[in-house]
Amino acid sequence: FHDKLLFIKRQLGVESHPLAQIIAHFKQLYSCQYYFLLMKNKKVYLRNFNMDERKKEQDEHMIYDTRSQTQKSIHENNVNVIKQELKAFITCIVDQILRFYHIKLGPFDIKRELVVNMVTNLILSDEIYVIVYSLFSEMLDE
Repeated sequence: FHDKLLFIKRQLGVESHPLAQIIAHFKQLYSCQYYFLLMKNKKVYLRNFNMDERKKEQDEHMIYDTRSQTQKSIHENNVNVIKQELKAFITCIVDQILRFYHIKLGPFDIKRELVVNMVTNLILSDEIYVIVYSLFSEMLDE
């Protein structure tokens, strides 16, 4: 299994691989969206993504300004929203990798955790890591 995992990691390192392109696109959109919203504007309050809402409604109401909440609760909310989105994307990519390479693993299999760790390391690099680290450190400072 470890050889297969190394093979998958090498393939995901190639820019032309479809899953690598999806990960790169996610990282680009994620960093653009959250860097400017959270690093430049401290009053931003993010809403949880709701799959039932239409895309237009989601875009219009994703972010709103709040003056009644404390800065700490704003940071806690934003960190929770960002964590949920990252976890959901990581889970989605792990499921796609397992399907793409025809790997059958149970939901609590330790080998699945190896795939999750590999994908997490691919996603939490560079700008994504900086954004998440900055938000956590700001929340802990308050």
